[in-house]
Amino acid sequence: MTETSKPGREIVNGEVYLMGPRGTLQLERLAKPQDLLEDEVVREIHEKGVALAKAISEFRVAAESRIDVFNQLLWDQYEQKPRGVKGNQTLQTYDTCKRVLRQISDLIEFGPSLQVAKDAVMKCVRAWGEGSRPELVAVIENAFRLDKAGQINRGALLQLLSLNITDADWLKGMEAIRDSMRVVGTKSYLRLAWRETPEGEWQNINLNLAKS
Repeated sequence: MTETSKPGREIVNGEVYLMGPRGTLQLERLAKPQDLLEDEVVREIHEKGVALAKAISEFRVAAESRIDVFNQLLWDQYEQKPRGVKGNQTLQTYDTCKRVLRQISDLIEFGPSLQVAKDAVMKCVRAWGEGSRPELVAVIENAFRLDKAGQINRGALLQLLSLNITDADWLKGMEAIRDSMRVVGTKSYLRLAWRETPEGEWQNINLNLAKS
């Protein structure tokens, strides 16, 4: 790549300029050597990272498609109509030393009745007063707290549903939580693992295929 074709640079009247942080052009020859080296390192890592992310994404699509074809063959063999796959599906080699775990789970959002649930649950906390166990209060407060992205803590809410509390207001709150849950889609995860022998320990292949 020639100097004139390097990313982040422009040629003006025969001089090489760098694109500055505010969109202004700055003469490259006036930049500090360490800043130029840092720019080069970051651009090189980004270029390779983008290429790798694309390759992983293409691999994930191809792997999902291959599993779908396999499932279709099974349905055809047993003369069953194709259906959506949910939960876990594990495929493995004949020697049981390599496997692919496919997990398909629902994406859940919480609707307006979640506010009703919060009011009912907090009513319980106030009624229990100082006798409330601090750890229980912490769980409740954490369940309705938004994260930095403005999202509700789904795991903490589901934890509330598992608590064995028979208070009438509490039960109303749990009913409101269930009513607020809405399935808005599905998310598929692929996990690859291998082991040396059928008796060996499984070792995961870290490809982070859930987000690709």
